[in-house]
Amino acid sequence: MTTPRKKKEYAYGLTDEVVDGLLNGVTTHEEVFGEGGIYRSLTKRLFERMLESELTEHLGYQKHQKPPDTNTVESGGNSRNGSPQRQ
Repeated sequence: MTTPRKKKEYAYGLTDEVVDGLLNGVTTHEEVFGEGGIYRSLTKRLFERMLESELTEHLGYQKHQKPPDTNTVESGGNSRNGSPQRQ
């Protein structure tokens, strides 16, 4: 009698199936680590997400939303998705 295999748990849900889906047929070193490879793309997107999250936490509001305080772009303040009109 064989015992059922326990599914291995990975951090952040990065199962073999998820990784296989990301690789999507990529097989060569150049396709993974080259100039336009998946490693660069994933690293870039990961850092963009982390920085966006950090900025949201620091400012206290989501991108493209109005700031919660009264210091808005219209009154001379700054906003994440624009700047006041030039005068």
